Amino acid sequence: MMLHRKSQKEGLTATLIKPGDFPDWEHEFLLQVDLLGLQQHLKRKIFLEEEPAFPDIRRRKYTKTTAAQRTIRSETPETEGTNSDEIQETTNGTWSLSDLTDQGQKSFQQDLSFYQLQEKSSERQRKSLRTLQDWIIRTVSPSYIRTCCQPRKSIYEWHYNLRARCGRSEADETRDARNTYLTLMKTPPKTATQALKWLEEWEEALAKGQQQKVPETLFCSSWAYDFLNVSSHLLPAWTAAYEISQQNLIQDESLIYRDLANAFRNKLKNAEALRGPGRTGNFSQGAFSASFAGEDPQDDEPEDARIIEGQYRSLKKEGQRTKRQRPPEEQDKCPACGLPHVLKKCFYVFPNIAWRGFRPREKFQTKVKEALEEDLDLQAQVKALTQKKSKISPKQAIEDTSDQ
Repeated sequence: MMLHRKSQKEGLTATLIKPGDFPDWEHEFLLQVDLLGLQQHLKRKIFLEEEPAFPDIRRRKYTKTTAAQRTIRSETPETEGTNSDEIQETTNGTWSLSDLTDQGQKSFQQDLSFYQLQEKSSERQRKSLRTLQDWIIRTVSPSYIRTCCQPRKSIYEWHYNLRARCGRSEADETRDARNTYLTLMKTPPKTATQALKWLEEWEEALAKGQQQKVPETLFCSSWAYDFLNVSSHLLPAWTAAYEISQQNLIQDESLIYRDLANAFRNKLKNAEALRGPGRTGNFSQGAFSASFAGEDPQDDEPEDARIIEGQYRSLKKEGQRTKRQRPPEEQDKCPACGLPHVLKKCFYVFPNIAWRGFRPREKFQTKVKEALEEDLDLQAQVKALTQKKSKISPKQAIEDTSDQ
């Protein structure tokens, strides 16, 4: 209990008190390791780099002056095979820099400067290790410290022992990450609130899966289609359009999962806003996706039954006159859905231009999806329209429709 209170006081977000705490605690532990630059200490059983040695002026490699050589106790002659690290004692007691030649002094000063740099690096490493050890002691249960973190043992051994004590191995972490990811893929959300929560969990599961090298999360061509399979239950038209527009990135393994998540999140929020306040509940099949006229109105939607022929609602207000629309048989047919409008005005392909209130028809959703999958020419047209800098707004589309 004391450990828990202390952790809260110091703003710690993870403690290791029971085995179930280990994944979150290890995540923060690894962040601390990276922050302190101690990554190499988790790769092998090391304590510190070898302590730097102060340059010994007695070594033969620091050449002595002629006068100083006369005071050398050992009368070892200078030969090519002589060890440069051989210690030379003087009868005068100690050597000084004045006993060295110019070259000897230069060599000694260079080694001294190198020693000082090494000493600073070693001191930083010692300080970092003390900081990490202190963090472990403050966040781990005392019983775990007694059994897993012995004095004069390396950080590698501390971490290994704590993992083993909690019954976790790398194989366990990988298996759990994979199970979490697969479970999410099998449980698609039904409401906007559930979808946003599911999306957060998916991003976390994918990141964890990639960290643990879970096969299903390593390749864009795998996780992207898994995601789109779930999103198609919520936003089928958006999913079909997104898949077509991002197909090259998916095939090239260049799509970033955060970009996909953000695009889906924004669409969900926009769709939920269009439903209006107080309207909650499950998504219907094709909810928030594109909807078109020229199709048979649903029996339970009297408002749709009053929509004029053509793609958009009539904007006619009382006392106002509207432009005459051409009969459907005289209008261009959309190559995707077959309805009387041009491709760039197709709500099934470009759901972002759909007007509020339209609902899709399942038969046209299926038709468009098959067309987008099988018709290469249609794919090219959609891609070209998607890549245009200026997107068609619903207002523009409504104004243009009167000319069809």
